[in-house]
Amino acid sequence: MMLSVWMITFNHEEFIAGAIESVLMQNTNFTFELIIGEDCSADRTRKIVKAYKEACPDRIRLFLPDKNLGMTAMGKATYELCTGRYVARLDGDDLWTDPYKLQKQVDFLEANPDFSFCFHRVSRLDLMANTLLDSVDPLYKHPDDSLTTEHFLKKHNPVYTSSIVYRNVVGPLPNWFYSLPWPDWSFYFFLLNHGKAKYLKENMGCYRIHRDAVYSGETEYVNNLKTILFFKLLKRHAGNLNKKSIRQTIAQLYYQLFKTDGTTAAFRAAVVHFFFLAYYQPGLALQHRQFLFKSLLKLALRYPLGLYQSYSKGKSL
Repeated sequence: MMLSVWMITFNHEEFIAGAIESVLMQNTNFTFELIIGEDCSADRTRKIVKAYKEACPDRIRLFLPDKNLGMTAMGKATYELCTGRYVARLDGDDLWTDPYKLQKQVDFLEANPDFSFCFHRVSRLDLMANTLLDSVDPLYKHPDDSLTTEHFLKKHNPVYTSSIVYRNVVGPLPNWFYSLPWPDWSFYFFLLNHGKAKYLKENMGCYRIHRDAVYSGETEYVNNLKTILFFKLLKRHAGNLNKKSIRQTIAQLYYQLFKTDGTTAAFRAAVVHFFFLAYYQPGLALQHRQFLFKSLLKLALRYPLGLYQSYSKGKSL
């Protein structure tokens, strides 16, 4: 099999048919299969994927556990089913918009053996704000739109999961991989051991933002906390990465958290994040000392008031 399309879905009744149709519409000169892992949705998602399987038995394979596995276990089980020379990712709530997407990306990888994967621009459909915007280019990349490991050691993952096509060269993943908050992001580091990444500026997909989405459904504050955990675990296990770059990224994330806490009532969290910032990058704390010290002074003045208010209401801290 030339290519496996890897799709995981859970409670995507509203979106799953569009996602599957966008795979089936692909025009290619090679064979591909669609592997769908459906994780015991509470809605009609499983019924819909079964109907598509019945209609296209030779192109679709289903993984249907008897009980909900969760994103990590489902990801592991379906990853092992992808046996194609190349693998394309598509989440069950997204879709592809270009019928030649797979052909274009496979053609690029076939012609450029020094690249392990490529990804592209997508449209961002925000169903909560009712807006449709193009994604922006990666903030960090080479002038020729190639990316290497250092570009992925920044604060933001530049790859929309449903835009990637990669060489199936990684093999079995270590157990620690499945403890990471963002397994797709960490997977790119494994791929980068086998070649560079290429960003294609052509828009060939749609990423949906909705309340139940794993990443976009969370607040930036929560996602920053998860990203810090991600880099701490990555720093511990991935010995061949630039530890200095990871520390700098962690420090920048703590700085963002401190700035957020410094303008809200999260006094104790602000103090904790300040000291973590100073631990991971003292120079950054020194560089912004005026802002930091002013904020800490405000906290020192306001925190006793918080103690008094809590005491007067009969609460304990």
